[in-house]
Amino acid sequence: MPGTVVNAVLKKVREESGNIPYLNMVYEGLEDTNSKTRMEAFVHQAREYKDRQ
Repeated sequence: MPGTVVNAVLKKVREESGNIPYLNMVYEGLEDTNSKTRMEAFVHQAREYKDRQ
């Protein structure tokens, strides 16, 4: 439930901030094999965003 609220708020913040990249990651206490890939993709998006500024 808190994640749902946070996602809704962050979507609005992102829209109001020029689509600044953000990454929502949920920690469940289990090893997530795609976390590294998601973080790498986020860093790529953040760099592209910075370069456009």
